[in-house]
Amino acid sequence: MSQTKIERLCRSGRPCAAAGSAVLLVWLCAVAMRTTVVEAPGGRDFWVPGFPDVVSYSLWVSAALLAAAVLWLACGIWRRDIWSPSLYAALGLCVFIASGVISFFAASDRRAAVTDLVILAAPVLSALVLAQVIALRRQRAIVLAVVAALGTVSAFQCADQFFAGGDAAVEQYEKDPRAVLNRLGIEQGTFPQMLFEHRLRSHDVSGFFTTGNSAGSFAILAVFAAAAIFLDAFKNRRERTFGNLRAALAAAGAAVVLFGLLLTGSKGAIISLGAAGGLLAVILFFGSWIRRHRLLVISVFLAAATAGISGAAAYGTAHGRLPGGNSMLVRWHYWQASAKMIADHPFTGVGGGNFTFVYPRYKPDAALEAVSDPHSFPLSILVRYGPLGLLGFTLMVLAPLWPAGKKGSWTLFSRRKKGPGPFFAPFLYAIAVAAVLIFLRPAISPAGLDGSSDPTAVFIYLYLVPAAVFLGGFAFFAPPGSIDSPPPAARAALACGLLAVLLHNMIDFAIFEPGVWTAYWAVASCLLAMNTPVDVGTETSAARSPWTRAVATALAVGLSWSFLQFSVLPVAESRRDMRRARHLALAGMFDDAGRLLDSAAKADPLTPEAPAMNGRISLHAFYSGGAGRGNLLDAERHLLEAAERNPVDFRNYERLAEVYSLLAETTIDAKRRNWLKKAFEAASNAVGRYPGCGRLHYTLAEIAESLGRTDKALAGYRRAVEIENAYRRQFRIMYPGKEIFSRLGRDKYRLAAERIGALTEGSDISD
Repeated sequence: MSQTKIERLCRSGRPCAAAGSAVLLVWLCAVAMRTTVVEAPGGRDFWVPGFPDVVSYSLWVSAALLAAAVLWLACGIWRRDIWSPSLYAALGLCVFIASGVISFFAASDRRAAVTDLVILAAPVLSALVLAQVIALRRQRAIVLAVVAALGTVSAFQCADQFFAGGDAAVEQYEKDPRAVLNRLGIEQGTFPQMLFEHRLRSHDVSGFFTTGNSAGSFAILAVFAAAAIFLDAFKNRRERTFGNLRAALAAAGAAVVLFGLLLTGSKGAIISLGAAGGLLAVILFFGSWIRRHRLLVISVFLAAATAGISGAAAYGTAHGRLPGGNSMLVRWHYWQASAKMIADHPFTGVGGGNFTFVYPRYKPDAALEAVSDPHSFPLSILVRYGPLGLLGFTLMVLAPLWPAGKKGSWTLFSRRKKGPGPFFAPFLYAIAVAAVLIFLRPAISPAGLDGSSDPTAVFIYLYLVPAAVFLGGFAFFAPPGSIDSPPPAARAALACGLLAVLLHNMIDFAIFEPGVWTAYWAVASCLLAMNTPVDVGTETSAARSPWTRAVATALAVGLSWSFLQFSVLPVAESRRDMRRARHLALAGMFDDAGRLLDSAAKADPLTPEAPAMNGRISLHAFYSGGAGRGNLLDAERHLLEAAERNPVDFRNYERLAEVYSLLAETTIDAKRRNWLKKAFEAASNAVGRYPGCGRLHYTLAEIAESLGRTDKALAGYRRAVEIENAYRRQFRIMYPGKEIFSRLGRDKYRLAAERIGALTEGSDISD
């Protein structure tokens, strides 16, 4: 009996086997690290206790995934066989990357655009390779078991936060608020402090993620991975040793993961899980009928979705909010602003990672805070990458679901190939992942190991215990001795899990968190591998010549090196210098910090962060009694460079207005008015980029009054008060009975009212 193509590839030699093992191991470690270390969406920087650098970490993990993919593809070139488990996913990835290249040229912060594209595209390309590996080597169950076991680790962390961690965080903050706020970069007495305290006391259970919604999205994936393992174990329990015990263990593990999901309190995740669970039940028992009437089912689904979207838009237009609580109220603000943003950038989008800079221009006056995402994944992709990007993204995320609906995929019972499979090999992978959690996590996020607490106790609790929980969870979901032909019910469970995550993220951004996004594609790769036909693989005649294969390999290596040189290494070098400069500045060594930041700006010509930080440090040096006007002139130079690299960011212009105002205060000759004119121009630029900020209008009004421009001063004061009043009305709606926290500041609000009265001979501005 002749071997099939897939069987020949599976036995194509040690280099192929070693490459496959490397791809699988890299993937398992990447999923484990990203779901147990807090990592912001899109490579955005944020404060995490003990975390050295979020952005560089995100890029290095993405580079590792891409390196594994290139290794396998290079082996494919020399095997004379290149194939994809999903043509639609590969096509969608190409379209999405093309949209990213186009949006790069339209982006204001081009470094952010590159980083966002890399972090989103790398797991998809690598997942297409992973699907090949686990299809050839029949290791789908290992990936699912690792995802489900990581779900138990997340559940353990959520339980710790729910029952003890939240109160400890509040107690630590109340003991020394200044220290906590300084580490977060929040100024005391400001509106961000109020928002931080509100979130802190709300006890958001987020596990190892930035929000509870993100932890909920990952828990959905883990629950359905566990469900797929349980369905497989239950249906084949009579054919396996200890079959009933394995099914019971899988069910118990799934219950633990589900408990962690409930602890997050994410309403969207819980509702999406319930909807997907109901869909799974319908598919398992009525799959044949659905397949026969799939056109009718799809038509009804699209009609219902269109009616729901239209109804929500009509309700929002009529009531100024969406139905639901405060979270839906603020989402209407985000979506209104995003719609205007799309209208102004209909083809290219604003660029990946650039929403946070562009949003202030469209932010409604009443909106309480600025955000970095519109909290809806279709809207987020459309506003960042344009319609081409949305098309590519939709093809990518839906492609794994398409083969799951083919004939025979949605039946509850099916025949299964028998045959022995490796029993101890999966545990070797699990032990390797546990070792990474024990030894690599402390190096990446050394929280509590700085000597302030007992390092041994901290290491055991924060690093050893999660690794032990992972190994225990993996034992619950350990692949059985036969993992050859997964049952159709398992495919349906995984498809429903992916659909649940997409449904949840119709009103959230959790899918863009690297841990969730990487886990999504780990599950998707398993679904693609399950649907890979046994005769897959097409020998490529173009790769038959050794010279052709050598050129193709050299091209792959060259492209990989170019990727590192453009996307990873400049960022790593620049941010290394920025971290060192931050420490020097805190120690008062401003000159040394400035030189390091100059080096950081040269290392990465695309980033505006290094010159912007240099400008802030120069301004801080002036206030600390440094070189006086020299510091201000240095700050001007650096902030102008930052504004040139990111023309949309209002913060650089706001600081420039401050610098020019200080230069005017320290000038007594005729140049004083010139500095004030520059301050007025910079403040006007800041207002143009953030028209809904009362603070900026107040600053502009003060500068205009110093120049004798009464009309501009009066307009600025009135606008500042108007924005503050709109915010106060919104605050009363969202937090009835709570004392209003002035965003403009009580003193500035009172002074603005007084100046309006003085300039107009009396005016009633009270709300």
